[in-house]
Amino acid sequence: MVMLPDVFEQPPTPNSRLVSRVFRLRKLALLLSLCISMSVLLAGQFPALSARLPGQWITMAPATATGVALLSLILLLCPHTSRHAVRFPYLAAVGFTLLYSLYAIAQGFTSTAAADATQPMTLIGACYMTLLSLFLLVVRCKSKRTVPVSDILAYVLLVLLIAVTSASVFSSPIVIGSHSLSALSLPTLICFYCLFIAILPTRASRGWFSPIFGDGIGSHVSRLVLPFTLATPFVVILSALLLSGEQHNPLPQQFWTLTLIVTVISGASALLVFPLARRVNALERGLRELSLNDEMTSVLNRRGFFLLGEHLYSQALRENSGLGILFFDLDGLKKVNDTYGHDTGSALLVDFARLLKSTFRHSDAIGRIGGDEFAVVSCRPGLDNALKRLHTAVAAFNAHNKKHYRIDYSVGRLHAMPGNGVPFDSLLAQADLLMYKEKRRRKQQAQETHRTAQKRAAGAVAQIAET
Repeated sequence: MVMLPDVFEQPPTPNSRLVSRVFRLRKLALLLSLCISMSVLLAGQFPALSARLPGQWITMAPATATGVALLSLILLLCPHTSRHAVRFPYLAAVGFTLLYSLYAIAQGFTSTAAADATQPMTLIGACYMTLLSLFLLVVRCKSKRTVPVSDILAYVLLVLLIAVTSASVFSSPIVIGSHSLSALSLPTLICFYCLFIAILPTRASRGWFSPIFGDGIGSHVSRLVLPFTLATPFVVILSALLLSGEQHNPLPQQFWTLTLIVTVISGASALLVFPLARRVNALERGLRELSLNDEMTSVLNRRGFFLLGEHLYSQALRENSGLGILFFDLDGLKKVNDTYGHDTGSALLVDFARLLKSTFRHSDAIGRIGGDEFAVVSCRPGLDNALKRLHTAVAAFNAHNKKHYRIDYSVGRLHAMPGNGVPFDSLLAQADLLMYKEKRRRKQQAQETHRTAQKRAAGAVAQIAET
């Protein structure tokens, strides 16, 4: 069990506020791509509308517009693709787009280069739609084995977008074998970027792209660096062309080379940003764990416990729910240290911490706040049941333990409502006082039991002497 807040866990939890903004951006992107593709399709049927649209607007291939409209609509209407109710329409829409894109690819490679412009879907558009459809099919599977596949498809989509963008910037065709493919029209390029934005939230929680959605330092830096790494090759090469004056006399082969260079540099830069961000986040988590965890027992130290305890206190205050606090003190630790040595005493601490971690929940804060003192904080119900499970686990441990010690503890139990204005450290102090009351009660009970046993033994001896 990990005893740190969600932001310190492995894998890192996405920044909920950022993910919420990305989902809103996703909806806007899908609406934009749907509007563009539908306007292109309607313009093909109504010449009056076609006359009102910009000149480049009607150059979008009809089949590409159909595929974009279909995918945009199904992603807008079925945002939760794992639900059974949307399985059939989702698979039908994605499957139809995939099959038609594959058909367009086969038709494009068997046709001549000159006939490429007359095809219902351009070859480069068909490649993009095929990859996007495959991604949407793979990402629906929740198996961990499909995560690398979906990451590869998403990265290839990104590289393809960079290549098409650079071809448009340098007015250069994309060369695939013997085929020279013209750059995509502006509305097609906008739609493809919108669809790529729409699939980004699916990589927020796991996978190769997940670091950019996190809360760590590496995630923040990657969100700042990634746009520059993608744009810098364009800026550098365009600046060089402007300074040299080559833009007035474009050479197709030269500009195809520039397109290739920009694609390789930008794609490689993006390839480096994500693992570097993940590595920085891992280093940050390691440093935080070192500063917040108790090295011996692997639970929170005093500083980490108060940090997470204050977080749970604030959560209970927001939700107007109760806060449960348990304060433990190990009985007889000093005697174990004096009799068997500090290594044995340390083993006792480790065993008790292990029982605490195996008994309480992942969302509870467990910490060692003193030499032989532990505490647990939870803002969820069920703490009494967990305490019973701990008592059973300790009894089982003592029954089968072959070491030199038994685990005995006193516990102070407190349930409070944070809304009464009492701070968290005062609540913990109250639980501490309750623990000492429990310790005195157990001690008095043990003394009373000892005196009763002595009286019974004395009475038995006297009875034997009389006989």
